[in-house]
Amino acid sequence: MRHLFAILFWAATVDPTFFQDLHWRLIGPFRAGRVLAVSGVPGEPEHFYFGSVNGGVWETRDAGRTWQPIFDSQPIGSIGALAVASSNPNVIYVGSGEADMRSDISQGNGMYKSTDGGKTWTHIGLEDSQQIGKILIHPTNPDLVYVAALGHPYAANAERGVYRSSDGGRSWQKILGPDNATGAIDLDFEPGNPKVIYAALWQTRRTPWSVYPPSNGPGSGLFKSTDGGDHWNAIQGLPAKVGRIGIAVAPSMPQRVYAVVDATDGGGMYRSDDGGATWARTSSDSRVWSRGWYFGGITVEPKNADVVYSCNVNVYRSEDAGKTFIPVKGAPGGDDYHALWIDPDHPERRILGVDQGTVVSVNGGKTWSSWYNQPTGQFYHVSTDNRFPYWVYGSQQDSGAAGVPSRTNNIDGINITNFRESTAGGESDNLAPDPKDPNIIYGGRVDKLDVRTMQTQSIDPTLAYPGNDRATWTLPLVFSPRDPRVLYFSNQRLFRTEDGGQHWTLISPDLTREDPGTPANLDPITAADRARPGPRQGVIYAIAPSRTSDHDIWVGTDDGQIWRTRDEGAHWQNITPPPVTSWSKVGPPRRFSSVRLPHARRRKELAVDHRRSADLRQRCSRRSGAQRFALRRNGARSLRFVRRWRSLAIAADESSRDLGARYRRARQRSGDRHARPRVLGHGRRFFAPPDWQFDSVSFQTGDRLSRTSRRLHGNADAEGRSARAESAIRCLHRLCASPHPVPLPAERGEGGRRPGEGRHARNLRFQRQPRPPLRQRGQTHRPRPHADANRAGVVRRALASRDDAGHAPLRVADSLSRSDGRGDAAGRWGGGVGAAGKCARSSHQSAGVGVRRAIRTGEADRADARRDRGRDGGSERADQGET
Repeated sequence: MRHLFAILFWAATVDPTFFQDLHWRLIGPFRAGRVLAVSGVPGEPEHFYFGSVNGGVWETRDAGRTWQPIFDSQPIGSIGALAVASSNPNVIYVGSGEADMRSDISQGNGMYKSTDGGKTWTHIGLEDSQQIGKILIHPTNPDLVYVAALGHPYAANAERGVYRSSDGGRSWQKILGPDNATGAIDLDFEPGNPKVIYAALWQTRRTPWSVYPPSNGPGSGLFKSTDGGDHWNAIQGLPAKVGRIGIAVAPSMPQRVYAVVDATDGGGMYRSDDGGATWARTSSDSRVWSRGWYFGGITVEPKNADVVYSCNVNVYRSEDAGKTFIPVKGAPGGDDYHALWIDPDHPERRILGVDQGTVVSVNGGKTWSSWYNQPTGQFYHVSTDNRFPYWVYGSQQDSGAAGVPSRTNNIDGINITNFRESTAGGESDNLAPDPKDPNIIYGGRVDKLDVRTMQTQSIDPTLAYPGNDRATWTLPLVFSPRDPRVLYFSNQRLFRTEDGGQHWTLISPDLTREDPGTPANLDPITAADRARPGPRQGVIYAIAPSRTSDHDIWVGTDDGQIWRTRDEGAHWQNITPPPVTSWSKVGPPRRFSSVRLPHARRRKELAVDHRRSADLRQRCSRRSGAQRFALRRNGARSLRFVRRWRSLAIAADESSRDLGARYRRARQRSGDRHARPRVLGHGRRFFAPPDWQFDSVSFQTGDRLSRTSRRLHGNADAEGRSARAESAIRCLHRLCASPHPVPLPAERGEGGRRPGEGRHARNLRFQRQPRPPLRQRGQTHRPRPHADANRAGVVRRALASRDDAGHAPLRVADSLSRSDGRGDAAGRWGGGVGAAGKCARSSHQSAGVGVRRAIRTGEADRADARRDRGRDGGSERADQGET
């Protein structure tokens, strides 16, 4: 993402300067996301960095009080490792691609380097490594660097293992890695002797049917080099069947090595006091090593070799050399900690990487900074309700579902006080606001939340079928676009309710492949690791009810099936085209804006088989190899048509205006993020449209077009469509450049306080961290993160009139239909919100309905404009008969 790419982009014939003034508005919420890479800066007490798995690299110079992104200029957002050179703090190495082997992760494109403290970055190779787990920089030579590359999560590849560069990343040499199935996950030096290096290899593979543990292979183990990586020896004394291993050498006792070992039999904390020659299992406490494929962070106190920390669901500390552990950081339910960096010279300085973000301590862990000031959360799905201003809901990885307004009347803009938790939806599932009642939210599998009382009711349709349902990390939940009463949910079968979940009807059999087989990229050991019994493994991954028929439904599965029913589930037709193979994930096949997305990342590559539905027929066309590579290279994971321009397709942050013949970048200050179908993003926070509201705009043209009549592409040739498309872009450009945005007014209740301010303040109890101190270095208040420019939201107007060529260029006007100098005042938008004051709180807002607008042209429109100018204060009375 950065999150919602709902904007329109055209082919290269459009002047690129039209987009230079478009800016997305960050609307929160300000809960951070997962962090695997953290580091402080030696000699600078309040200077720290962290790398988010979907938000790039961030920097603080005030010990975590505020954070600034410093990696947004780069085309990748997933960070797996980060290191600062102790001999030259301006040298920073970053490894892209999170190496935590979850079922839903973002891969990277290699290594990056900065020599000016993060102001500029250079890509320095290892592009095909995809996941990087650790970076080590020589203590005195910043050009000598070692990298643990884990490699592709779904298939074998050559660029994995331990790599070394002696020239600052200009060239790389693979120095450890037995084959193309075994990668490296951790590294550490012997303090005082950087020629002694410990490396943990991990042979692992993510299967398409697994949700939690990946598969482990026989190539995993611990290795040691005593000559700077030229030669390696396998370390003995650990369990036979190991998985991921985390290692740490005690700075004050170089021969003491700790290892937290994930193993089928014998996992736990291990310690060696002779440089790895012999090992003892000091603790089998499952809290320390369980879910070892996901956790592996281990850190030793720099000045006390007996004190060791293990990062897991909580941070656990041992003061007796790893024999017993106590939790020292974390919520009762767990927060999932991954990395702890402690300053070797000033151990009271430390930084933690957590599933909920990053926290800093400058007093040895007695107090920590907040993680509610980092907009790096990962959202799987985004949905909106029908109120005005509309609310945006999404399920956030690790922190749960949330909702925020698209704009607010608070004078401070959208901030943490506008945040709303949703107990429906969990951390990865869909949320579906009730189209008829925005106070009712459906989410998860399935829960029903009334936001007025915050009471949640379970309406799970699968309870009638115990032990017979399958699930994956995220399942579809959608309302019918034609009947707002009808809600659909699926696992391997499709369910339907029209009474709010009180009664469910099963309307399909198991629609997954009877035997999807084994993907060719899996080795025999991995292929035998089945999480579910029986040959069937898949689930329904996408539901698409028709927009024109009450009984027409399309569904897609995550094992490569596409089905359609024309009679509300009485009969189903398998319409899967022959090129779609097993384990191709099918994204939302939305009729009339439909795209078939067999998403083959579960096999060898990302987004291999992009196909489309042409002319609403059940047929697909395959992109060429070069086009598929271009999409993969730029992070495309989903593709979608814009309904009113059938020839306009959006593929993550690639877009095309000619049905995929050509693609162009559509990123505007966003960076590549993990894009998901329909909502283009799985990265930082929610982003609203650029300085104007898409909920208030309906692009139509022609003579008095109604909402059910011809669309823009109807009865027009390609040249006409292109001209009108360029006119629309010119409108976007002018909208953004207008010097007179109209914000919603700031309202205050009794005593000067905004309505609900106290209630929102009380709701801040959801914070798990103490608030930072009020005063620091002379400050008298806490800096509170808020949205970007025009954060309260603005309302813009546009006019339309025919030019000499018969086209309808768009122009900007104020609330009284006066042109801004870019065109005449021949027409005006129908409906809308007034300019300021009382007009802005029109009947539309109080009624909770969206503002509908259309471009109107001709003599009738000019008459309407003259009549409207005579109304008191430019008040708005939308013609309900118009769109």
